[in-house]
Amino acid sequence: LLMRRAAVAAAAFAALAVVAVACRGRYVYDCDKGAKPCVRDNLQGTCRQSPIDAHDSYCVFYNNTSCPIGEWDATAADGLAGKCVGEEMLDGGAPADMAFTGDGSVNLAGCSTANDLYAVWGANTDDIWVVGAGSTIFHYSSGNACEVQTNGVPAGVILRAVWGRSPTDVYVAGDGVILHSGDRGETWTNSDQPTDRQYWGVGGTADATWAVVEHVGSADSGALYKSTNLGAHWSLVGTLDGDPLSAIWSNGTRTWVGGGSNSPEYNDSASDSTWFPSNTGGFSGYISGLGGNAKGVLAVTSGAQIMRYNGSAWPKLFDHGASGGGCGSGLFALSVVPGLAIAVGKVGCIAVSTDDGDTWKDDDEYGPPGWPYTADFNGVWIDPTTNTTFVVGTMGTVVVNPMMPP
Repeated sequence: LLMRRAAVAAAAFAALAVVAVACRGRYVYDCDKGAKPCVRDNLQGTCRQSPIDAHDSYCVFYNNTSCPIGEWDATAADGLAGKCVGEEMLDGGAPADMAFTGDGSVNLAGCSTANDLYAVWGANTDDIWVVGAGSTIFHYSSGNACEVQTNGVPAGVILRAVWGRSPTDVYVAGDGVILHSGDRGETWTNSDQPTDRQYWGVGGTADATWAVVEHVGSADSGALYKSTNLGAHWSLVGTLDGDPLSAIWSNGTRTWVGGGSNSPEYNDSASDSTWFPSNTGGFSGYISGLGGNAKGVLAVTSGAQIMRYNGSAWPKLFDHGASGGGCGSGLFALSVVPGLAIAVGKVGCIAVSTDDGDTWKDDDEYGPPGWPYTADFNGVWIDPTTNTTFVVGTMGTVVVNPMMPP
């Protein structure tokens, strides 16, 4: 059946209120954006426009031996004490804590990990969940310190997906587990699903929740499970085409799944076992993310392609698979809201569309040393009301309102 896994424009960022809650404050280097490289404290960097203030600029370092990625910048002024990249620096944390934010109204303090993070979802900006390796579940609430949620969470598992209908109906899926919380994550309950599967995606409609299996051998590659009782029981719907599955998305009436070498398939809820294939015309890699808007369903692939279903085929809107580098290294996640779509992937890749997917910009032209992100981005979520954007990735990376390709 399917496949397997793995904008806010600058003006919109500038409109966000920045309060000195979790940050040490802004440290403006005021470099010349027309000149590359720039120099700060006798070290060479690249001048970039601030993602939150169009009038400010700052000097970004990339892979400098005196300021390695993810370590403290020992050369910076004492008042900064932040990271090598970013203008707004997270207050405190250990060197392994890669979190930083361009929106001080979102408090990232309280959570820190060196584990890879794989997915993010929010009911709103007051209830946002991030999940990852090492049984990691973080809960962010605007203005409050981040919570590390462990009650009922099995130890030592990789958590790969998160989705919910509301703050009191949230699901987390991973290796051998599908967890549910009805109390904003204060407690999590595991269910009766098979424990030898890798659940790579979770999503649903008003009355049903679906979980997709990447692969566990040829017998159940691409298995699809369904629950209609808040995750207390999961029924095997089938293995569809027997292909690994890694992505799922629903608009409430039609549910799409995707993954391996076959095209995405959809179900209109008439029958659990009736899924209709769609014709992609071929794509590179596996389908790693699905989403949609009024113009149609979008899909991203690990082969760095973005496609949109037109009712009969999947024409490619973005194809960097042949170019390599930057976003050409692969896309792993997609989030879509009216007027804005963001895809993220390898080596800090961010691709953004502000016209509902018709055209896309990415960071290829502005890649290292000018691009400040180097972690692999595995998950992205956009608040449909405020366009506040969360991106998560390897080495515990959490970025709020990341820099967008100009």
